[in-house]
Amino acid sequence: MIKLNTDGSVGNSTAGMGGIFRDCGGEVLMAYAGPLYSCNVIKAELMGLKKGLDICLERGYINVNIEVDVMLLIQIVENNILLHPQFFYLLKKIRMAMSGINCSFKTS
Repeated sequence: MIKLNTDGSVGNSTAGMGGIFRDCGGEVLMAYAGPLYSCNVIKAELMGLKKGLDICLERGYINVNIEVDVMLLIQIVENNILLHPQFFYLLKKIRMAMSGINCSFKTS
């Protein structure tokens, strides 16, 4: 079982996302981070999650515990809550990636 922690961050004129993969013993397998265009924090969180899911698929990680720090993110992804139409395609890509992975969510 792999654990994935994802996060997004937004400042005054900057935004970014990232995540870290750990094995069942807590050892770091890999980490990722990247800048984003100016956006709100939910989009930054969603982008961090999407990148992590893409890496899961690329590396063959199929049993993954995903930990995020925003409960609303879980509700948006699992319950089809759409806060803004701009997230429609991003959520579609996230859900498509999740369909190829046995994953569970929790908040940190």
